Amino acid sequence: MHNLAYILHSVRLGTYAFLHEWVRNLFGILILGVGTFTIVTFIAYLDRVYWGIAETTIHSQTGHVQIAVEGYEGERAVSEYSLLLNDWQGVRQQVNELGVKTEFITPRLEFTGLIGNGDDKTAVFVGVGVDPAVDHRVSSFEKVERGYPLTETDSEKANILLGDVLLDALDLETRDPALLLGVGPDGGLNALDVEIKGSMLSDSPAFNERFLKIPFKTAQTLLQTDAASKLVILLDNTDDTPMVATLLREHFAATGQSYEVNTWYDLNPSFEKIKKTYGRMFLFLGSAVAFLVVVTLINLTIINFIERRDQVVILLVKGFSRSRVSMIFAVENVLIAAMGTTAGCLAFLALFSTVNAFGGLRLSPPPGSVKDVIFKLVLPLNALPSIYLTMVAFALLASSFCWLSISRLKISEYIRRV
Repeated sequence: MHNLAYILHSVRLGTYAFLHEWVRNLFGILILGVGTFTIVTFIAYLDRVYWGIAETTIHSQTGHVQIAVEGYEGERAVSEYSLLLNDWQGVRQQVNELGVKTEFITPRLEFTGLIGNGDDKTAVFVGVGVDPAVDHRVSSFEKVERGYPLTETDSEKANILLGDVLLDALDLETRDPALLLGVGPDGGLNALDVEIKGSMLSDSPAFNERFLKIPFKTAQTLLQTDAASKLVILLDNTDDTPMVATLLREHFAATGQSYEVNTWYDLNPSFEKIKKTYGRMFLFLGSAVAFLVVVTLINLTIINFIERRDQVVILLVKGFSRSRVSMIFAVENVLIAAMGTTAGCLAFLALFSTVNAFGGLRLSPPPGSVKDVIFKLVLPLNALPSIYLTMVAFALLASSFCWLSISRLKISEYIRRV
C-alpha cells in the first residue's frame, strides 16, 4: 500500500506539472502526433499493399492452395503433359474427407497452343481449362471488357475468353469463330473450332497479351485427356492457408502419395521481396520518426528541468527522493507521449474516414500493372499497442536525461549560488 500510495502521489504531481505547463507540452503533443500519424499511415499503407497482393494472387488464378503432381511447378515448362493429375477426382475426395473448410475445389488444365482467326493471323496462347460454374469466384480480379464471362451453361460448349490485347491482335470480335491447335499428352496435334464469348482485362500486361480461358471439359476434348494439371482450393478464410497446406502435405506424405502442395504465397515469390523492400523503408522511416520524437522529448525535459530547478530543489529539501522527483518528470513525459499518440491516431481516423467516404486514394498503376490502384486505409488496430508502448518507451528514455541531472544536482551548492 505504501508503494502504491507513493506511485499514485507521484502520478498526481506529474499530472499537475503537465497541466501547469500545457502550452509547452502542447508543442510536444503536436510533434508526437505528427510522428504517430506518419507511422500509422505507413503501417496502414503496408497492410493494404500486403492485403492487395494476397487477394490479387488468390483471386486471379491461384486460389489459396494448389495440389499437383510432385515437380509440376518446377518442370512444367519442359514436361508439362508428363506430370498431369490423372486421379484428380480421387484427390479431391481425399481433401473433402480430411474435413478442410473450403468454398470449392476445382480442377485446372493448363496448356499452350496456337489460335488462328481463320484468315491470315495466328498467335501463340497460354490456355487454362476451368470450371465455369465456380471460376468467377477465383478469378474475381479479372474483368470481362467485351462480351460475357463463361457461365455454368458453357461447361461443355466450345466458348472461350481471350486476353484483351490478344483479341485485338487477331482482329477478332466477340461471337467470331476461331481455330485452336493444341498438342495432347500423346504428342498428337489436335484442332477445335471455338467461338469467342468475351475478352478479359487483367492487371498483368502479359496476361492480356497471351491468355486464353476455356471450359475444363472442352480443354480435355482438345487435348484428348481425362486428366487435370492441378486442383485449386479456395478456402473460407485466408488465414487458414498455412494450416491447410501443412495438413495436406502431412496426409500425402503419410499415405505415400507423390503430390506437391503449393500455397498462394509459394506461387508468388515476389511477395517476400516486396515485404523486405517495404520493411527497409519502414525501418528508415521509423528511425527518423523515433529520432524526432526522442529529441523533442529530451528538449522539453531539459527545458522543464532548467526552468523548474528551484521547484526540484524545494522538493528535495522537503524530503522527496531524487528517484521520486525524476518520476514526476517521467509521468509528465508519458502523458505527452500518450496524448500525442492518441492525437495522431484521431487525426488519421478523421482524415482517412473522409477520404474513404469519397472513394479512397487513387494512385497511378505500379510498374508491371495496367490498372490504377485505389487505397482505402484503415486504422491498424493490431499495431496500436506496439505504437503506444514504443512512444512510452521513448518518453522514459527522454526522462533518463532528467534523472541524470537530478542525481548530479548538489543542493547545498545550488542554494549558495541562489
